[in-house]
Amino acid sequence: MWNFQSRIIMHWDGRRPTSLWFYPLSVGLVAGSLPYLVEHSFFDESSLMGPVGLSAFLAIGLLFLPDSATERKVEMITGIWIGMSISYFPIALFFVWMVPVIIFWISSTISIQTSHLPPFRIGLWMGTGILSGIYIGNIIAYNLL
Repeated sequence: MWNFQSRIIMHWDGRRPTSLWFYPLSVGLVAGSLPYLVEHSFFDESSLMGPVGLSAFLAIGLLFLPDSATERKVEMITGIWIGMSISYFPIALFFVWMVPVIIFWISSTISIQTSHLPPFRIGLWMGTGILSGIYIGNIIAYNLL
């Protein structure tokens, strides 16, 4: 039933996994700017629910990136969705919650190549990367469009 001999930790031998930080950030940047580019009831300029929902759906595709080679994909997608939830829901109570999320994601990205982390923790990192991209993309789109 359970394969305990599978890859428990993820390690990239000192190489920064570019696809695991670039694609979540770019998905978030595009999704964060969609409320200002698309006229649709799902994408309201006053709410981030549309971009977050779209990104949660598109996060499934991140499991098939070359750097996410693990047999424990369920743990990774669970980590992505929990990371997105932890990064999104507290903003209703604490408006500047985006600042600690972005700082956490940047500091984790800088040190990820030397870490030996399980897929769930990699998913948490990717989820905060998606929400960091949404926050940054929404701010840029608000100011430019």
